[in-house]
Amino acid sequence: MKGIIQSLEAVISILMVLTFFAVFFMAREPFPEFETVNWKMKGINSLKALDETNRLREYVLADNILSINRSLQDLLPSNMNFDVRICDASCVNPNISAEKVVTVSYLIAGNVSSFEPREIVLYMW
Repeated sequence: MKGIIQSLEAVISILMVLTFFAVFFMAREPFPEFETVNWKMKGINSLKALDETNRLREYVLADNILSINRSLQDLLPSNMNFDVRICDASCVNPNISAEKVVTVSYLIAGNVSSFEPREIVLYMW
C-alpha cells in the first residue's frame, strides 16, 4: 500500500512540474514591431498637423488627393512610401505589394456649411 501512495505522489509531482513548464514556456503573442508603430505615429501626427491648419479639410472636401500627397511628402520621412485614399462609405483596398503595410484612418465630418463625413486612409510601407 505504501508503494502505491509513493507512486501516486510521484505521478502527481511529475504532472505539476510538466504543467508549470507548459504554462511558463507557452508561446506568447509577439509584441508589435517598433518600426511599424513609429510609422503609425508619424502618419497620425502628419494628418493631425494638416488638419490643425485646416488644409486637410479643404483638400478632402475638394477631393484633391494630389495636394494631400504633396503636403505629406514634406511631413513624412523621405524613405517612406505612402498612398492616400479618400472614402465616403467604404474604401477600395489598394494592391500594395510590400512586406509591411501600416494603415492610418482619419475622419473628417465636413465644414460649417455642410455635413459631408469622409474618411482619409493613409497606407504606409
